[in-house]
Amino acid sequence: MGCFSRLIIILLSASMILPTINAPSDNAFDAASCPGVVRVALETTDDACAGLAQNEACYGHVLVQAQLRSSSGVIAFNQAGDTTDLLDIESLQLSSMDTTTGMWGVALMNLQTYMQYAEPEDVTFLLFGDVTVENQVQPVARIAVTVSATTYVNVRLGPSARAGAIGTLAPGQTVVAQGRLADSSWLRVEMPDSGRVGWLSADLARSEQPLDSLDVMEGWTPYYGPMQAFALRSGADDSLCPEAPESGILIQTPEGVAEVTLLVNGVDVQLSNATAFLQAQPNGTLSVDVLDGWVDVTAGGVTQTGFAGTQISVPLDASGSPAGPPVFPVPYDPGNVNALPVASLDNPVVIVPPLTTGDIVALVDSWNDPSTNPAGDTSDPVAADDLGTTGDGTTDPGTTDPGTTDPGTTDPGTTDPGTTDPGTADPGTSDPDSPPGLDGVVPPGQGSTPPGQGGVPPGQDKK
Repeated sequence: MGCFSRLIIILLSASMILPTINAPSDNAFDAASCPGVVRVALETTDDACAGLAQNEACYGHVLVQAQLRSSSGVIAFNQAGDTTDLLDIESLQLSSMDTTTGMWGVALMNLQTYMQYAEPEDVTFLLFGDVTVENQVQPVARIAVTVSATTYVNVRLGPSARAGAIGTLAPGQTVVAQGRLADSSWLRVEMPDSGRVGWLSADLARSEQPLDSLDVMEGWTPYYGPMQAFALRSGADDSLCPEAPESGILIQTPEGVAEVTLLVNGVDVQLSNATAFLQAQPNGTLSVDVLDGWVDVTAGGVTQTGFAGTQISVPLDASGSPAGPPVFPVPYDPGNVNALPVASLDNPVVIVPPLTTGDIVALVDSWNDPSTNPAGDTSDPVAADDLGTTGDGTTDPGTTDPGTTDPGTTDPGTTDPGTTDPGTADPGTSDPDSPPGLDGVVPPGQGSTPPGQGGVPPGQDKK
């Protein structure tokens, strides 16, 4: 799997007659038996959905019932190999196994998840059995905007010149804007190379389309890509044979990825180098069985961390929303995980024995000790970003006095004793890998230069 989040979801359901052409000739089981249905469904999905594109869903095996958005224009999504964009999906509903018909529905999704402090990543979802997922990410208006400044401009984590820069855009460069503040002073744009989403001052851009055609966004709320936020409902204790898994979703993040965040039933689920199995029942719980890596689960302002061999659960109300904080991790039930189809994932994992309660307590204590935490610093990256040095290794221009910094006449790598405040950073150089960008208005008489020589005309970058 590559950068920028590939989320693959396999959905299993039962309700239509299984095509006999899909059954392998050397099947060791009767195709209508419980083990045979599992084998045929997974093999059919692997064949039909190979090479799925990013942010797409693939119909792997009957039956998957899709509720499509009216604007999608999708003609069919009802047989193995059919695909559609994730944003076109309102919901997917799968049924539990029925050995009398030999059905078990399967679908595959390749999801690109967005993260504020890193480039997007691909995540794999494998859904099976009695499962319903509702896409809680709504389509937004998108327009092209062009940089109108005569020098590079910064794109920032939030709509403020104090926010850390995620990169720069060149003069005349055109990008996609997909949101704005209520006063249209800042635009949320997509970086063309990395796919990251950040904020650009509207004073530095122009568009042939009116900015008020964009949806109004809150400046500091997380951004979620298609199906990165979803509602989940699944069956429980419904396996018909030892070879069949319980109904639910397998989720796997790419190897080497620090973290991927999903919003599941309003619960923040952050996976780090992880493979996890999720189930959810209204008036019950959202449960997260961690098979590999570690997972942070946050609800009600409380975070619990689960490790391979543990389960974290969150109580849910009748609507499927959180009814309380997550419970301290416990050993997971081997009967709930041993039959999971981990061999169908891009990176097969070994299902480890459940941890003991003593092991869990020791791990959590070690995790909360910064000197032994394998993930390193556990501080809130937002808090760090607001205090001068950004979480992504760049310089926070919030520590620069905009009245004394001259982005137009200061030679990069040297100090201008007349215009640069010693000890502060030039906000235009906050991204060390990008050319300097505009961040502030140069006050008259403090280093302004003639047009065409790198000066920043007053008002060109709105704060």
